Amino acid sequence: IRSQAFNMHKGGDDVAVSVLTAEGLDVNVDVSVIYHLERGKSAEIHRNVGELYSDVLIKPVSRATVRDLVSTYRSEDLYTTEKRVTLQTTLTEKIRERLEPRGIEIENVLIRDIELPIQVKSSIESKITAEQDAKRMEFVLQKEQKEAERKIVEAGGVAESQKIISASLDDKLLTWFWIKSLEKQNSVIYVPIGESGLPLFKDIDAVKTQPKPVSNDS
Repeated sequence: IRSQAFNMHKGGDDVAVSVLTAEGLDVNVDVSVIYHLERGKSAEIHRNVGELYSDVLIKPVSRATVRDLVSTYRSEDLYTTEKRVTLQTTLTEKIRERLEPRGIEIENVLIRDIELPIQVKSSIESKITAEQDAKRMEFVLQKEQKEAERKIVEAGGVAESQKIISASLDDKLLTWFWIKSLEKQNSVIYVPIGESGLPLFKDIDAVKTQPKPVSNDS
């Protein structure tokens, strides 16, 4: 069994298939159909169809199937590899369904190229580039947001630790300043020394009656 190819592209067995896409744009599809004649059917095909069976059977069926399927796609979809693979798989299945009952075994259908109008191609490429840039920017923004959140959490931790330290020092500092100020007062003063301490009282009169140092000048 010998595999053969029917090529529909410039310089092939037939020209590329011209198709209108779903939005009405004209595109050219280069397709190759890989096939072989079913074992035991070769003589029958040559007798009933003739030597040019590829032109009589493979060409019209393949071109019609390409037009039917490609016309359901938008030009933007035809530009992507994923959609082309899907289209190629479907083409293989549909052409196989139509030709195998006639004794022609389809091995594969290959989409070699889809030629889009230049302006459409440029527009699609610009859109894809913009989408890629947007995705990159989104990634950068997400990264920066996470970093900002980390800094906020870190700053919150620092602030909390500073708050604890400040609370532990305030009472002691206030107590010290109040004690130092007692010697300038003329009455008994209450000095707050924190939750764990006790009120401190100082007798100002005792302070006043303390003997003064004797001056050496007299």
